[in-house]
Amino acid sequence: MMIAPGLLLMLGAAVAQPVYPLASAPRAVPLVCSHRGRLNAGDMENSVSVIRHTFAAGILMVEFDLVDSKDGHTFLLHDPTLDRTTNGTGVPANYSDEVLSKVMQLDPTTRKPVEPISTFRELVTFAQGSGLALMVDLKKVAPSEAVAELKAKGVLAHAVLLTFDDATSEAAFQADPDVLVSVLVRSDEEVDRVVAEAAGHPLALYVPQSGAEELFHHARLTGKTIITDAMGDLDGRAEKDGGEAYKVYLKTHPADILVTDHAEMLKAALSGR
Repeated sequence: MMIAPGLLLMLGAAVAQPVYPLASAPRAVPLVCSHRGRLNAGDMENSVSVIRHTFAAGILMVEFDLVDSKDGHTFLLHDPTLDRTTNGTGVPANYSDEVLSKVMQLDPTTRKPVEPISTFRELVTFAQGSGLALMVDLKKVAPSEAVAELKAKGVLAHAVLLTFDDATSEAAFQADPDVLVSVLVRSDEEVDRVVAEAAGHPLALYVPQSGAEELFHHARLTGKTIITDAMGDLDGRAEKDGGEAYKVYLKTHPADILVTDHAEMLKAALSGR
């Protein structure tokens, strides 16, 4: 589906404004975040063209993954190797920008080449013009590198950095005093420690889908943004019951941002929540 750039800009101006600031909590209705930028699970992942389509369908936030090239520039890719989603092989960090620019992303169904793998700069440039919110899974990319790209396009306030270990969290906090950092928490004690260590820095708490109801409610008491995910079990149950599982889950697991492989279904379910 091709969407005219002008229409995308109008869509961004019309519907994306209420998304910011991302640190706002609690939200009356959780923000739908598309896992790997896809509108539906069968779509190509980590692709700027697919992300444009997802945004045009009314999904205001996308999650995506970063890898570095041998030259130190950043591309969108989930896996540590090129093998599963592209016609290339091996580790991206072993290849120059010139080589990676010729690697083609594959259609998940036909396995035919569709387009060159996307760059982080392409996505940030689109976010600058559209108002799209960005959930950045850093993988092994330095937080300071991602922050520099976001700041260069003036979209730092549009983004949250995902971190899943203490070293990356600390580096993310040090990267910029204004960047929103998501930290994984699995217990009330971790919630309290992370909030104390953040010391006023913009913070989101990533509570795993499997977290107990009590953990979600304890995180809510902090006043911080709560992120959780639906991939796997919750998405699977929602697929079977037309999205009702999302509404049932959110009644007892309060969240401000919900990441899903079924963004279109989740959006429809929450619209009637």
